[in-house]
Amino acid sequence: MIRLIRGLSNNRLVQNTAALYGLQFCRKLIPILGVPYLAWALGPAGWGKLAFVMSSANLLVMLVEFGFNITATREIAQNRDSKEERADIVAGVLGVQLALFLFGIATIALFAPRIPMLRFSPTLVFAGLFYAVSQCFVPLWFFLGMEWMRSAAVLEISGKLLALGGLFLFVHSPADVWKALALQAIPFSLQSVAGVWLIYREVPFRFPSRSVNSAWT
Repeated sequence: MIRLIRGLSNNRLVQNTAALYGLQFCRKLIPILGVPYLAWALGPAGWGKLAFVMSSANLLVMLVEFGFNITATREIAQNRDSKEERADIVAGVLGVQLALFLFGIATIALFAPRIPMLRFSPTLVFAGLFYAVSQCFVPLWFFLGMEWMRSAAVLEISGKLLALGGLFLFVHSPADVWKALALQAIPFSLQSVAGVWLIYREVPFRFPSRSVNSAWT
C-alpha cells in the first residue's frame, strides 16, 4: 500500500492533477474571503469603481491573450523536445502579445479621458493598467505545454495569499481602490516574471521578428 502511494505521488500526471485541483480550490476559496471585505471597506462607490476598472482591464487581457492558451499550448507540447522550435514559438507569441498590448494601451489612452470616472483619477488608471499588464504576459501556455503545472500552481497560490494579506493590511476606505487593484495584480506579476525567467532558462532568447511572428498573425 505504501509502495502504491509512493508510486502515485511520484507520477507526473497525478502531481499535475493535484496541482490543478489545489489551484482551483484556492481560486474559489480566496475570493470568498476577499470580496466581502473589499465590498465593506470600499463601500458601494469604491466597489463600483473597482468592478468597472477590473472589467475594463480584463477586456485588454482578452485582447492580448488572443487564444494563445490553446494554440501556443498545443505548439509547445508538440515541440517539447526541440529547444529551437520552442524558442521560435516563445518569440512569436511574446512578440504578437506585445503588439496587441501596445494597441490596447493606445485605445485606452484615447478613451480614458472621455470617461468621467477615470478623467480625474490617473492613479486609478495606472493601477488598472498594472492589473492588466500583470495578467497579459502570464505564460500559462508554456506551463501547460511543458506540463509544469506544479510550478504554475505554487506561483499563483503564493501570490494570491500575499494579495489577500495585503488587502487586509492596506485597504480600509474608498480612497484605497487603486491599492486593491495593485494588490490583486501580485499573483499575476509573480507568474509573469517568474514564468518568463523559467522560459529563458529552458530555451534560448530570441527577439521577435516578422518571420517568427507570421505564424501567429
